[in-house]
Amino acid sequence: MIAYAAEDALAEILSLTQEDSHIGTYVAIENIGILFEPDLGFNLKSTLDSASTNKTIIICSNGMVKDDKFLFFQEGDGYFIDLKGLSYLELK
Repeated sequence: MIAYAAEDALAEILSLTQEDSHIGTYVAIENIGILFEPDLGFNLKSTLDSASTNKTIIICSNGMVKDDKFLFFQEGDGYFIDLKGLSYLELK
């Protein structure tokens, strides 16, 4: 039940778009740690792929990208998003 509520909340957050003259339509997300909670069972790659249709998704995080994976904490800890097949740009 909690997982369904979390999925609905995430869908709502991803639908709250902003407009920028350079970026276009976008959604910026901070504090993404809850998305990696195993009990929620999010398929983050699929979620980001579908949410990014016609808009840019900006993730504000101290994570890093290595070998087409967004590592939330550090390499090898199991908390990552597979970015293969997704268009992304890492800004430092």
